[in-house]
Amino acid sequence: MAIFFSDFFEISPDLIEKYGAFNISLINDLPLFVDPFLLFNSENPTYKELHEDIIRYMRFLKEMSLSSPINPHLVDAWFTFPEVKQNWLGFSEKGNEGHGLGKDFAKALNKNLNSVFRSFGEETITRSSHLEKLCLVREGVGRDNISDFTTNLIKNFLATYTQEFALNNLSKSQIKLIKISKIKFNYNTRTWTSGSFQLPYINGDYVLLTPKDILTKDESWINRPELLERFQEIADGLPNEVLRAQVNEYLLRVIPKDSKPKKKEIQDVIALAIDRFPEVIDHYIRLKEEEGDKAASIAEERVAEVKVLFVEQIKQLVNDYLKPIGFYKSPGETYIEAKERILLIKNVIENKDGHRCFYVNQKPLKRESDLKIIYRLMWFSTPYHLNENFNHERETLDSHVSSSNTVKTLVEFKLANNPQLENYLAKQCEIYKNSSDLTHTSLKVILYFSENELAKINRILERLDLNFLPHIILINACNKPFDHLSNSQLGSGFINGDIVNAGKISDDTLDIHMGQQTVASVNQNTPKQKILILAAIPHGLRLDREIREIEEAIRRATRRDLFEIRIRTAVRPQDIRRAIAEERPCIVHFCGHGLEDGSLLLEDDGGNNKPVAPEGLVSLFELHAHFLNCVLLNACYSAKLAHAISQHINYVIGMNQPIGDKAAIVFSQGFYDGLGYENTDNQDVIQRAFKEGLVAIKMEDASQGQIPVLKQKSQKNLQLSDEKPGQVPTQENVNNLDN
Repeated sequence: MAIFFSDFFEISPDLIEKYGAFNISLINDLPLFVDPFLLFNSENPTYKELHEDIIRYMRFLKEMSLSSPINPHLVDAWFTFPEVKQNWLGFSEKGNEGHGLGKDFAKALNKNLNSVFRSFGEETITRSSHLEKLCLVREGVGRDNISDFTTNLIKNFLATYTQEFALNNLSKSQIKLIKISKIKFNYNTRTWTSGSFQLPYINGDYVLLTPKDILTKDESWINRPELLERFQEIADGLPNEVLRAQVNEYLLRVIPKDSKPKKKEIQDVIALAIDRFPEVIDHYIRLKEEEGDKAASIAEERVAEVKVLFVEQIKQLVNDYLKPIGFYKSPGETYIEAKERILLIKNVIENKDGHRCFYVNQKPLKRESDLKIIYRLMWFSTPYHLNENFNHERETLDSHVSSSNTVKTLVEFKLANNPQLENYLAKQCEIYKNSSDLTHTSLKVILYFSENELAKINRILERLDLNFLPHIILINACNKPFDHLSNSQLGSGFINGDIVNAGKISDDTLDIHMGQQTVASVNQNTPKQKILILAAIPHGLRLDREIREIEEAIRRATRRDLFEIRIRTAVRPQDIRRAIAEERPCIVHFCGHGLEDGSLLLEDDGGNNKPVAPEGLVSLFELHAHFLNCVLLNACYSAKLAHAISQHINYVIGMNQPIGDKAAIVFSQGFYDGLGYENTDNQDVIQRAFKEGLVAIKMEDASQGQIPVLKQKSQKNLQLSDEKPGQVPTQENVNNLDN
């Protein structure tokens, strides 16, 4: 699977390792950035020269700021920079798009160079000037700004570095001559100049490699959080006795004495002290210079950690676990496709040792941002995705392939240890309840790593009344099973309080079993009515929306404990035959395409369209009439088939003409709403559910309200077989289903 630079350009990762570069992902930014201190403190003369060039440019900006007010156009030209997204490093959680250094940053820097940074380049306490000083004075200028600034100012080096690798290791077809703007600054003309380079080129853009030994993670060596943390230590060690006394007196006077101050309150006071005594900043930088011999080794450890988590473990997760089980055969763009993929991930994590890929140094992930990157790397580890061109009529087929990695059904991965999880779910709950269009409802996947975290999630779901929300999926990523839970429970895992068994039926189908509840109480003696949903030929149809509406209707039902749903997608003739025999459902719901002769359009083994004649389908349902009570054929022209099946099945619903996709979905929604209502007046449940579906359609589009028809076994029906009613079907007719 193509994930990393070496994959896309079909070279050995060892070549990149030997060259000293990081094997970046071309799917999502990895959380690394260039630390300018590593340039300053390096023994490599090239790196030292790069740091000197950075400081020289900063001195130029300061001189311009002090000399006179700068023309706004020159501020844009000198102070603003785009993000160098082509290095695929940074803090984007979606692709490699970032904000760069815009006008707000430019104005702030211009102002600060005229005030608080007036001495930049003329420091006497530190060994050198440092770009990181920009992030020490004001909150809001952090590692991303330093990273963007540094990368832009060394872009010429990165392009030259990458060009050398490309010319020596890539084929000519993989390289393109690229002209890059703002590559070098001409101090005579005071303008940025462009440069041309032979660079790796793929998916419409060039790629830049970065040496590992100038990268770090989390924070630069000189950073504001550490300054705040060590401020008292620095203040106590100030060599200037007067300054030391002034700083300490200020802290004693401002920090509240009548109560034990919180950490945030203390840091706010320290931030004010830094504004009042900016000289302390230089003493902190001097301290970091003296400790600089540790910087390279710490950065190396951080880079190695990124390599393990986002390169080595991702390769294992994708190639050893997900690819062999057919994870990438489905594009994962629609609701049902995404849910199938998530359940496969769940099975890998809970039952196949895949949980190991979510640990670092034998400790579980702590940062949700890391989890989101893992999700994108494993989800989009394929160069092409199927984008469906949705049409209004259910008999229309159309699809095309694109290289987009946008998921139509939003999938969000969350960590159970997130302290804001309950607030987040509460907001999502409000959005969900107030939404009239559920097509954009996202799937929430929550990973938990301990029994306590699971208990926390269940308490949250219970408080928010989200126990039955089908869009929340819990995944057990614990290293060891809980003692008080059975192996079968742990193997199945949980979906918002329900035990879920997910297993592959074939390469293209997935069985989703909503089983015994663990949060809400269930009468174990109450027989459940099994609903088997068969989805076929999804191209051009919003079958994911239809299935979701069915799940929603069951979730809302007052009698929801009586139902369980099984879903099988991309069904072939033999899949339908086996599914009905294995599941023994009370209701079969078919959603897909129908033809004018009453045939249903399924798939063959090669994924091609395969019409299945009514004769075989009638014989199939007759064979299982002893447990089937209702068949719903939500497909165009299916009324004729419904007539024939109803000579054997109590209730059969079909469509007497083409039905719009929206109308078909609305009918399903109304039907299952009606099925789940409390039956207080002893009505015929199926008839009432059918009428509820008709009302739902008519309220949306009265013109399509006459399309669904209900046929019952007691009525005189159309015969499609030479066999007499009630006669056991011949094996030949059953075999017609596969022919």
